[in-house]
Amino acid sequence: MSDYFQELYNLAVELIHRGLAYVDQVTPEEVKEYREKKMNSPWRDRPIAESLKLFKDMKRVYRIKFAHHPQVGDKWCIYPSYDYSHCIVDSLENVTHSLCSLEFGIRRPSYYWLLVALGLYQAYVWEYSRLNVTNTVMSKRKLKRLVTEKWVDGWDDPCLMTLAGLRRRGVSSTAINSFIRGTGITRRFNSRQSSGMITNFHHDSVMQRCGLMLHQLIPLHITRFRLQMSFIQSNQIFLLRIQKISMASHLE
Repeated sequence: MSDYFQELYNLAVELIHRGLAYVDQVTPEEVKEYREKKMNSPWRDRPIAESLKLFKDMKRVYRIKFAHHPQVGDKWCIYPSYDYSHCIVDSLENVTHSLCSLEFGIRRPSYYWLLVALGLYQAYVWEYSRLNVTNTVMSKRKLKRLVTEKWVDGWDDPCLMTLAGLRRRGVSSTAINSFIRGTGITRRFNSRQSSGMITNFHHDSVMQRCGLMLHQLIPLHITRFRLQMSFIQSNQIFLLRIQKISMASHLE
């Protein structure tokens, strides 16, 4: 996103010029209240010239809270919101399909509204449910906490379902791809997959690459001998008794 700070700023100014955006001064609590009650902000009808002046002054105001950006350096100290930048950056980068998890579905109207208002190319948006796996953590925020607070050895800890963790566990890329294809895509909320599935796919991938061998840990000495047919015919009762004894020993 930082590659397009100038373009995002210019488009925001254009929206204000056309009366499609304004500078708002309500608190986050008021924003939530107005959104739930579907009420307009009291600053919605602010004059365009006033909004433009306030918006352009923001660049100087925010320099009071100066922070060096790792990519753009000290040039920009105002940062666009996710809802504003997401759709515009997708369009500028010619993204064909924008895939998000289900909680972003409520943002789809604003996604398309901005692109239509600015006359920009519109990507196809599709939402699907998150990949949830039992007995493990998948949230990036929670994973980061486990790593930073030293609950695990690092991002490649075998306990984690990260790519580095799975690789350290010995799981191949073939098994991971098979696991993803096996879980499929769904729009159901709270859909969970068993953590044992990845183990099963890993076992299958190993079996395809390696041969299967059987080994007797406690070897038994066996003497093989061949009986003559005449002996078998004349001692059927004796052989039947041996067979029963062998079966009983096996069952025990």
